[in-house]
Amino acid sequence: MFGELMNASHVSLSKDYEVTGIELDTMVEAAWKQDGVIGARMTGAGFGGCTVSIVEDACVDSFIRNVGKEYQKKSDMLPIFILWTLEMDRQRISDQSNHFLRYSFGEMPLIFRKVSAK
Repeated sequence: MFGELMNASHVSLSKDYEVTGIELDTMVEAAWKQDGVIGARMTGAGFGGCTVSIVEDACVDSFIRNVGKEYQKKSDMLPIFILWTLEMDRQRISDQSNHFLRYSFGEMPLIFRKVSAK
């Protein structure tokens, strides 16, 4: 249900308010095609910026690979993916240290903050 509301919200922001643009629409529409995506939409004030997608854990790697390729193909830009989990919120509250893992997509580094599950 929440994912459906996210999707509907993005459609409204795109069609009714026209605040998304081709880059945001491309990223969100690519996300909607992926297995394990619960919902995706733009975030922020619009006219460029970021999207947020809720993705099942088992599908995160393929999501990054597939959405990244489609976005780059359609926009000629490299995306940045930031992984955040509920476990990270709990960890952030109890431990203010920063642990980063670096991955790469093409020529561009992707930075993920990772906290092991307990």
